[in-house]
Formats: sequence, structure tokens, C-alpha cells
Amino acid sequence: MFASDKYGEIRELWEGGGFGGDKSRGDLALCCHLSFWTGRDAGRIERLFAQSRRVRAKWQRDDYRTGTIQKAIAGTRDIYTRPGAPRSGPRRRRPRAGRAPWRVQAGNRAGSLHSVHFHGPQTRAPGGCAIA
Repeated sequence: MFASDKYGEIRELWEGGGFGGDKSRGDLALCCHLSFWTGRDAGRIERLFAQSRRVRAKWQRDDYRTGTIQKAIAGTRDIYTRPGAPRSGPRRRRPRAGRAPWRVQAGNRAGSLHSVHFHGPQTRAPGGCAIA
């Protein structure tokens, strides 16, 4: 995850920053990244998030924590598949080295990895996860 093209963005979120100080949007953005990298595994997302510097009193509330994780999972269209992993189900695309996989032109939908889009107040993180 930290070796990806989005290292800077992920590291900033991991360290507690990002989204101009809006902590809840930052929490969701990190959960979206984690959802992509963990294959939408809620338990792994929660364990990894707990290791970050984003943990605060609000995160300790079950309703907030599970709601944020579930929102990230529900909004994640694509997941990371390690090279050489056996395929099951529909093909998942993974980031390619040297290229930002989330740069998407308008109208490009099928099979693309989506990340930050600035269309008004809503943004998107990896896998297309909406951050309102």
C-alpha cells in the first residue's frame, strides 16, 4: 500500500492529515484506500486503521466505526489483486507501476480504478468509493 503511486496521499491520511482538517472525510478516505487494498475485508480495515494516527474518541464509537467501514466497503468497486494470485470471479485490475491507475477520463467506466474526482462537494477514493 505504501509502495503504491498514491503513497503521499495514503501516508498523509495515515498520519492523521488530509481533507483540509475534515477528520470524518479523512477517516472515510483512509477506509476507502484500505478497502481497496484489503479486498473489502472489514476486520482487516479496522485493524489497520487502529494502527494509524487517525484513531480518536469518535472512532471508538461502534456506530461511527462500523458505519464508516461499511460505507467504504459499499463504495469500493475494485480491489487490489497481487500479481500471480489465482483469479476467481470477475477480473480485478491492480495498479501498474509507473502509472497512476486512478486517472480516469470522463465517461471511462468499465474496469478502471477510480480515485479522487473533484465534482462539487463529493470526491472519490480508490475503487470508486464516494467521500461526501
